Amino acid sequence: MNSARHVLVGWMLAALLGCAGSRPEITVPVSASAAIREEFNPHTLNDDDFLLKPTARSAQGILLETVPAPSPASDVQQVQGYRVQIAAVLDRNRAESLRARVQGQLQALAYTLYDQDTHLYKIQVGNSKTPERAERLRTAAKQNGYQEAYVVRTSIEITPTRKPQRVASVFRIQILAAPSRQSADQAQARARQRLGINDIFVDFEPPYFKVRIGNFKTRKEAESFLETVKKQGYETPFIVEAQTRLSPR
Repeated sequence: MNSARHVLVGWMLAALLGCAGSRPEITVPVSASAAIREEFNPHTLNDDDFLLKPTARSAQGILLETVPAPSPASDVQQVQGYRVQIAAVLDRNRAESLRARVQGQLQALAYTLYDQDTHLYKIQVGNSKTPERAERLRTAAKQNGYQEAYVVRTSIEITPTRKPQRVASVFRIQILAAPSRQSADQAQARARQRLGINDIFVDFEPPYFKVRIGNFKTRKEAESFLETVKKQGYETPFIVEAQTRLSPR
């Protein structure tokens, strides 16, 4: 009885081992990782910056490179706007090469940002205040072969628009043309002391530094003061027309 039971148990173990040995081995091809696409695809990457699919999370990434800098840092402001995302790749060197190429092609500032969530380097172009302007840049990108380019909502860099400086034509009385700045500065100091006024300027018109008096609105006003200048010992003063910057309103 016991021997029969041992035989039965042995037969069952052999059957189980046989089934396990006949099962095919499952392996992952070595090239599987190579099949991962590095090209940008906003849907497969589930990028939360995708303009047509906004979410509450901000995934703007870490700025790595901007070449060239658009202006001195003190003049740049960060505001919300739009850029065109060209690609997102795994390799930083490849990202930098692509950034430089697209910047030249589109004639717009391009940026490399590292996304910590996806571990990808994003290449973005432009600093558009409106989605319409960004869309025009996207069209240009597609025409240059970047078919998967799309618009993202992100922080952009802008330079505040400065008011143009206003200038006015005035009349001045020239008393000296000196070959060096030092000589002109000395003559300016002497003239201020002798004439008792501060409106005495040094205008550089290569190759001379010219010492001139006043900001007269009309030639007649300059002619009236010309006699005072002559009485103070300046033998050959004459009137010239000049440009002066007006104070901002």
